Amino acid sequence: MAQAAPARWPSPVSGNTFSGGLNLNNGTLRAGNANSGVIGSGTVTFGASNTPILDLNGNSPTTGLLSGAGTNGLVTNSAASGTATLSLNGAGSASFAGSINKGATADIALAVTGGGTQTLTGSSSFTGGISVPNGSLQIGNGASLAAANALTLGAAPRAAL
Repeated sequence: MAQAAPARWPSPVSGNTFSGGLNLNNGTLRAGNANSGVIGSGTVTFGASNTPILDLNGNSPTTGLLSGAGTNGLVTNSAASGTATLSLNGAGSASFAGSINKGATADIALAVTGGGTQTLTGSSSFTGGISVPNGSLQIGNGASLAAANALTLGAAPRAAL
């Protein structure tokens, strides 16, 4: 699935269980719920221009991994309050150079739950915490995370800084 036109595009409220990847090239995709597959079970790939945005909208969806070489991709949470958890359940490896930033009044937590490797190379301001119960989270050269993040590791994670 791909979004190329600049627009706000809400994901379906129910019944969306596509298993492919998601390409965001422009505009905003706002999660309509936290059902498995609501933003696809494959990798979410952000285009290198036009500031593509994935808005969790207070929901805690699970997807594959995050990918994008451009530093303008953004994951945010526009909900009025609370913390939304983005769970990455991919088995491969991907690098994301964009940002994961909390919204004006709501935060984001990040969980790496699959056996894959997620590398973050951008600057992020979320403070909802990081959990790596399975898989690998790498913080790449030049990346920054908010100091207030709690880090929880499972029995078999591979976290690398």
